[in-house]
Amino acid sequence: MVRWHDLFPDYSGGLILLWLIWNAFAVRSFDPYPFPLLSAVLALEAVFLTSFVLIRQNSMDRQSERRNHLDLQINLLAEKEATSILRALSEIAKHFQIDLSTDAESQEVTEDIAVERIASDLRSKEKASPEL
Repeated sequence: MVRWHDLFPDYSGGLILLWLIWNAFAVRSFDPYPFPLLSAVLALEAVFLTSFVLIRQNSMDRQSERRNHLDLQINLLAEKEATSILRALSEIAKHFQIDLSTDAESQEVTEDIAVERIASDLRSKEKASPEL
């Protein structure tokens, strides 16, 4: 969905150029050479453009947060699947009497991850180090 505050910054430069051409070369101009009306319009445009850029940035930040949250959910699902596959491989290794006890890393990755604990650790670290 395209919003008006997304379109305004894209087309404002063309409108200013049209204004200058009209007033510089037209037989009857409504804003003669030092262009005082154009100066006032540009000052007002600067205020609007600043506001629109901030609105656009805010919506991009929200969209980025949603994507990051979705990425986290997908990564957690992938982690659960990988853990279950490693458990199945461990059971197959036991069935064929293959000793995997010497590989500590394989033992560690087959354990479930406490997502809530990790999330609370991240929240506490986030509170401890405020953003600049």
